[in-house]
Amino acid sequence: DKLIMVKGDPSLQMKIKQWVVAGRKIPSEKDPNPTIYRMRIFASDEVVAKSRFWYFVKRMLKIK
Repeated sequence: DKLIMVKGDPSLQMKIKQWVVAGRKIPSEKDPNPTIYRMRIFASDEVVAKSRFWYFVKRMLKIK
C-alpha cells in the first residue's frame, strides 16, 4: 500500500485576505464634508484591495 501525494497547482493556492477599505471624495467648496464609503474586499495585499475598492466605487457611485 503506497500513499501518493498529489501537489496541486500553486496558482490555485493564493493567499487571499479580507480587507476593510474606506474612502471618500476629496473635499471641495461645493461638498466640504463628503460621504465616507466602506467596503469589504478580498485581495492578496493592501495595494490590490485599495485598487479594487476604487474600481467598485467608481462603477457604483460615479465617483472620481
